[in-house]
Amino acid sequence: GITALLGNPPWLEKPPRLRTLRATVDLGGHRFRCTWGQTRNGETVDVRPIPRDIKTPEELKLPGILPDTLAALSGGLVLFVGPTGAGKSWTMASLIRHRARIRGGKYVLVENPVEFLHEDTDKAEFYQMEVGKDVESYGAALEDVMAQNPDVLVVQELVDRRSAENTLSAALSGHLVMATMHSQEAASVPSRFAGLLEPEDEGAYKAALYKLSVCLEVIVVMRLMPGHNGLVPVFEVLTMRDRPGGQRINKLVTLVAKGDAVGIRNEILMGGSRAGMMTMENSLQGRIDEGLLSL
Repeated sequence: GITALLGNPPWLEKPPRLRTLRATVDLGGHRFRCTWGQTRNGETVDVRPIPRDIKTPEELKLPGILPDTLAALSGGLVLFVGPTGAGKSWTMASLIRHRARIRGGKYVLVENPVEFLHEDTDKAEFYQMEVGKDVESYGAALEDVMAQNPDVLVVQELVDRRSAENTLSAALSGHLVMATMHSQEAASVPSRFAGLLEPEDEGAYKAALYKLSVCLEVIVVMRLMPGHNGLVPVFEVLTMRDRPGGQRINKLVTLVAKGDAVGIRNEILMGGSRAGMMTMENSLQGRIDEGLLSL
């Protein structure tokens, strides 16, 4: 069982009703992210290594628009989207470190579990909280951390209405908020986000879309593809400005406010490249041209 692998870590001391547990564990000088579950066939555990060094955007081969945009932003909402294991945590850690180096500031991270460890610098200070250990839930943590007045708030995962509500509120109040959620493509994210907030009331759903359109800055969709020398990241990127630090694209703001997935998709396809946007197909073809992978 898991205790044979990890001994008896404190995070296993949970109520039986919690059927899935997540934690980071230090073993022999290495850190691992562990996800433990209980099925009718017994225990399951997924163990993934977490590197201690945070890679740069260049080392991770991130689109150049991302570090430039994150460094220029002082507020708004940035969403990282993709399945589990797509590299969202690696990407966020890299961009956080990049922005902290350039802009400094106060960073509050709410995670489950805490993965990459950020160290304070002369310009930046970091506060990392773990759900289930330091705070009860994402929603409760977000209510508490706003009193700390962070420059940047990082929410590892939007899991329910309360966490989405508090995340949106923080972004609307002028904080820069970075969060992850699950979706298949950038165009469907606004409707999915609004659905977390108001899944049934049509009027409130439309109001949620409008609020999102006011503060949304970037959507990054991620996938990892098997390449010639390991996994290769491919991206879909939606940016709400014509350039880093530039003017908001009014047409996109309107499309997000309407939850118009078809219109958003067309905008990325037709004119988005001028603003640094890209489709997953564009990114995939770029990786092929770079010789990193082949179909």
